[in-house]
Amino acid sequence: MVRRIDMAQEPHAPEMTLEQVAAIKAALAEAGATLANVLAAHSLTRDEWKRAETHYLEQMAQEALAGGEPNVAETFAAAFAKAQDALAPVPNLTVEEWARLRFAISVVGVEKAVAARGLSTADYLRAERHFARVFARDAAAAERYSEAFYEAESGRQKT
Repeated sequence: MVRRIDMAQEPHAPEMTLEQVAAIKAALAEAGATLANVLAAHSLTRDEWKRAETHYLEQMAQEALAGGEPNVAETFAAAFAKAQDALAPVPNLTVEEWARLRFAISVVGVEKAVAARGLSTADYLRAERHFARVFARDAAAAERYSEAFYEAESGRQKT
């Protein structure tokens, strides 16, 4: 579902879909991205960006307050993930490396654990989605993950 800002109701907002906003947010989440560079790549001013971003954040907040289905938030999350996955490949990690990374995160936090492995937070999110899909369809991989995680937790593996 593509949601557009209604220009008649919001004459000062740029015509931008929720998917476009999600793509820009995904680009901003990449390591080394700056707001100025990302906005320039999309031919947007800061004011145009803030109006569009605020518009959709307000829609999400209104849905949350209304207590209904979070259609805007779910659409945004799916579009963000799709856009982020298109920006870079999933990091090349084995199931065991993923388990050790997840354990390290539980000890030192996401930023330190991913940086120690030369990854960015965006890389981590891509890997998280990837391994969720892997484990959903491969019970043996999920078992290997559990074994490697508990091995790391027991101190037998370096985090």
